Amino acid sequence: MTHVSSRNWVAFALAMGMSLGGVGCASLGVGNESAKKEAFLLTLSLDGASFRPGDAVICTARLQNLTDDSIVVTHLNAASIGFWLNEVGTDTMFRSEPISSPLEPMGETRAVEAGKSLERKFLFPRATVATGRFAVIAKYEPSPREARKRRDPVYGRSPGFVVEGEAMLRRDPAGVLMKEDAIRLAKERVGVEVKDAQAILARNEAGFLDWWVNLEIAPSAHRAGEPSVRSYLVNPYIGSVRKEAKPFDEKTMSDVANGKSVAPVP
Repeated sequence: MTHVSSRNWVAFALAMGMSLGGVGCASLGVGNESAKKEAFLLTLSLDGASFRPGDAVICTARLQNLTDDSIVVTHLNAASIGFWLNEVGTDTMFRSEPISSPLEPMGETRAVEAGKSLERKFLFPRATVATGRFAVIAKYEPSPREARKRRDPVYGRSPGFVVEGEAMLRRDPAGVLMKEDAIRLAKERVGVEVKDAQAILARNEAGFLDWWVNLEIAPSAHRAGEPSVRSYLVNPYIGSVRKEAKPFDEKTMSDVANGKSVAPVP
């Protein structure tokens, strides 16, 4: 995460109509008559108010057209919206990147009819690195690249959330779940004694990563007629088992070791 300097925070806060310490001090146009003069209202909501360290945070961004006209805007994605974490009560801000697929086109546009809204969920795997109370702040650029007239950025702020307690999930600097935790989650799903476990990172059909976990069932727990190896895809961003898959083989493991990209087999 990239720290935003105090000087930049001052400009950022003023642009958002916020006082420098901030919770509850941000106007953002909610319930304000001046908001009706603006073209858009950007609201942010979270999937919870309390998280443990290592938990993923899902933020829903909703862009409402406040005008009487249809407006073509850039689609809500990781390129058109920048996100920051603000430590509540301070001017400390960190850039926070949501998960995005390399397969997603970032230049798409959408037409938003008068009074209607666009909505999208963003997943942040590293929003809970530190304990404390935080809020998500967003800056959205509505104008498509080819637009002759550029519209002003639109700002939004989420309710505050608390990060506390014991970490249940560990992540690498990119926010990807650690291999050991992926194996643990797969073992919990299979529900029987496991003799051996292997895991590789694979990129699925949507362009996102999966932990592909093979579990060799212990002889004492193996039932006749059932496979001796069970395999699962673990979502490394949310930290949960996504679905069962076909076990990977030695060639697939070798390909991964040699830096090749592999796709899991459902």
